[in-house]
Amino acid sequence: MLLLWASFPSAQGQIVSGGVYTLVSKTSGFDTDNGGSTTGGTALLQNAPTVGNTNQQWRISSVGSGLYQFVCLSSGMAMDTGGSITGGTMVAQNVVPSTTDVNQQWEVNSLGNGYYQLVSASSGMALDNGDSTTAGGSVLQAAPLSGGVNQMWQIAAVQIGANTPFASYEAESGTLAGGATIVSLTAPPTTEFSSLQLEASGHAYVNLSRAGESVTWTNNTGRTITAINVRYSIPDAHAGGGITSTLDLLVNGVFRQVLSANSKQTWLYETSSNYNGMSKDPTQGIPHVFWDETHTFIAGTGVAPGGTITLQMDPSNSASHYNIDVVDLETPPAPLTQPANSLSIPSDCGATANSSSTDSTVAIQSCFNQAQSQGKSVWIPQGTFYLNAATGLTATRITIDPKPKTNPN
Repeated sequence: MLLLWASFPSAQGQIVSGGVYTLVSKTSGFDTDNGGSTTGGTALLQNAPTVGNTNQQWRISSVGSGLYQFVCLSSGMAMDTGGSITGGTMVAQNVVPSTTDVNQQWEVNSLGNGYYQLVSASSGMALDNGDSTTAGGSVLQAAPLSGGVNQMWQIAAVQIGANTPFASYEAESGTLAGGATIVSLTAPPTTEFSSLQLEASGHAYVNLSRAGESVTWTNNTGRTITAINVRYSIPDAHAGGGITSTLDLLVNGVFRQVLSANSKQTWLYETSSNYNGMSKDPTQGIPHVFWDETHTFIAGTGVAPGGTITLQMDPSNSASHYNIDVVDLETPPAPLTQPANSLSIPSDCGATANSSSTDSTVAIQSCFNQAQSQGKSVWIPQGTFYLNAATGLTATRITIDPKPKTNPN
């Protein structure tokens, strides 16, 4: 899980769709907990916080219109009012999470000081701890109260995996315009085959299918952003093998540059007898491996805190549609310089950067061999070096010093 940063439309905290959080009651200091149950209809409890306890971890996902769904990591079930509109009714988990079930939709309102009030879209009532300070106490719904401490919940991010130097924004948490739509996984898969939603982070993405459709994010990282990585999918060629295209990047609503996109490394096909098929021939079965990434420096000045970044489909973009999953924003560090006692693959050994028609396999292998015999390291400077030969590279007993990526990820 990436470290994610963005805001609910109604909340000013750093909370993002698709992120994992704990819900901590201000009254008791306890976490909202499903008690380890995998049964639909089980009432939620509050228990002492335990690090790593997935019964207390909730994935928060946007379902549109400023509403959010809370799904427990241990059970995969959603926080649900059960259709009750009566105060004091216990809130439960539903066995079938649905992004269209209003009983599972919650408005998240900032109360300041890091606390939020969660209001059910179906009943209009707020999540409430019932004034309990006892482990195992129920989690209820009650009429919303201004300043009601029992309805104050801290939404605390769960750190899963490594801290990263980039910030990731889910497409479905961005601002849509021009008719762009969110496509979400609305039910568990019924076959062994994949889908765009299943492979998307957060199981949702934004579809751009006509000129003028766009998705926009506000830079809430607190730093000036100079590089971007986009996880996207565009269609395959009719006969397979992929296509190439472009997508427009706007900063603060003004066109900044064109991003390259292609489907040449995606759209593989499988059959019922080969669930991991890797054919590029569409006649071989059902597609999978839909997503690829493109990354670049942002042309011109960086995007200052509070600025906006937009991906927009324009008439010059030739693909029939663009699916956007997530963007990673970064401020890369200054590049290093070639270390002493090293061989540079272009200047010392003849490798050619940024030329897709040039095969640098022999030159790079020669550099590895020379470095090994001379007791030196190998320096790989900035650039893309293409290995078009069928053979691989072999490097033993040497150090390879790649220039730190100044493009994101």
